Amino acid sequence: MDVVQEISDWVICMDRGRVIAEGPPLVVAGNRDVIDAYLGSQHGEIPE
Repeated sequence: MDVVQEISDWVICMDRGRVIAEGPPLVVAGNRDVIDAYLGSQHGEIPE
């Protein structure tokens, strides 16, 4: 995610063909739906 944060001002995350979050990379990285979709619901919040 570090590379994405460095080169992107805006990201869109999709899960199973639908947009689940969009916005600045740091905001999207902390989104519960994004964490659940990409890492699984057993993971906690991503540290800053």
